[in-house]
Amino acid sequence: MVKSKKEIHKCYKHPFKEARRRCFQCKKYICPECQIKKESHIFCSEKCIGEFKKLKRKEEIKTFVEKKGKPFLFRLIFYPSIIILLFISFFLYRQWLNSFDQNLVGTTQLQKVKKVKEIDWSSPSKIEILEPKDNLKIEENEIKVEGIAPKESLVGLYINSEKIDAIFSEEGRFNFEKVPLKKDENIIQVRYFDNYGNDAYSKAVIVKLVTKPSLKEIPIKEEPYFNPLLSTFLDLKQAKEGKKQILLTFDGGSNDNATDNIIEVLEKENVKATIFLTGEYIKRYPEKVKKLLEMGNIIGNHTYSHPHLTTYTFNEKQATLTGIKKEVVIDQLKRADEAFKSVTGRNMSPYWRAPFGEKNSEILKWAYEGGYRHIHWTPKLDTLDWVADESSSLFRQPKEILQRIISQAKKGDGFLDGGIILMHLGSERKDELRADTILKDIIRELKKEGYSFVTVEDTKWAKEKEPEQK
Repeated sequence: MVKSKKEIHKCYKHPFKEARRRCFQCKKYICPECQIKKESHIFCSEKCIGEFKKLKRKEEIKTFVEKKGKPFLFRLIFYPSIIILLFISFFLYRQWLNSFDQNLVGTTQLQKVKKVKEIDWSSPSKIEILEPKDNLKIEENEIKVEGIAPKESLVGLYINSEKIDAIFSEEGRFNFEKVPLKKDENIIQVRYFDNYGNDAYSKAVIVKLVTKPSLKEIPIKEEPYFNPLLSTFLDLKQAKEGKKQILLTFDGGSNDNATDNIIEVLEKENVKATIFLTGEYIKRYPEKVKKLLEMGNIIGNHTYSHPHLTTYTFNEKQATLTGIKKEVVIDQLKRADEAFKSVTGRNMSPYWRAPFGEKNSEILKWAYEGGYRHIHWTPKLDTLDWVADESSSLFRQPKEILQRIISQAKKGDGFLDGGIILMHLGSERKDELRADTILKDIIRELKKEGYSFVTVEDTKWAKEKEPEQK
């Protein structure tokens, strides 16, 4: 018996080469040189591999739909719908709960409340770079930046969005000398922060270098060293004496819309407070200043115009602001005292509180040389009642302020001993959101916890003598 001769096939790409395998997709014969191994099969090209994968996916989807399609589609719609309904229910519940709580204290956000009349006493002016001019080309890699800003404001300098330096614009002008330029194209801006919480950027100015960028490092301003021997003597944060005493303090700066209620509550509860007033508050509300003094409150100094003293607002460092000198600090305190004396015939008590809480050892020493020691506040007792923006993370509802203070008192016997509560004689908050609305509750609840209220004059700290430095 004669064997039949085996059929020989040629590669469709190389007609002179023998081909024993075929492409899994198109079934054409291919030589070993043309074979591509993929997905456990042999293919002739990437095109055939792609077509194979498409068919495979279609087959898998078809199989999945036939076996599990309906249950999967049900889960795909059902579970997300349940989650969405739960979120909506929770949101509506919170809305109802908030509305219920607010109705209990007579304040609902659905009510239209009478808007506090805004006092236009700041009138912030614009900020503008006068030099250099926009699109300036220069050969020097250091430049002077000068312009105009609101009087007595903090002016921060930014180059290419980087914080460079900050300065005190005492007379409404600013001047940054020898500012190094680090790039071929430099975007220069300045920003002001005034005494009343306003801030704004200037229009950007572009300066192009036609020389090499500067290698000079920008000096970093650091906070002055604070001698531990003087720290507690010059800056009181808590007057612990083991007597469960609380210091209730108020700052009066730009607004008096809480003052009348505060006076009424202090009189009814027979509580004396330590109050810090700016010269501008004294000039605007002389009768209220007289009343606060007649009640037996201690009136301290809050500077004349509430200026920034350190770079904290600019870079979160308590470095003395360029332009703030001993003469400036003492003049601010002296002018406020003169305003107080012109209204009451008396000098202020020898205590002060720095605007915005901005101070360091250098500034505290200058103020001490001017006759004043500093009263800060106990951090956990800052009511943040000046924050008027309800969307701010710092904003606290009056009942939340009350709860936080009382929760501190309940932590243990004497936990808040000597604590200094910070509040304000006015704010931009709506009537029912002002912290003075819960002042009576703060006083009564703390009294229930065994605390009494004193002024700074009642503390041992007020009678201390300056420690000897080694």
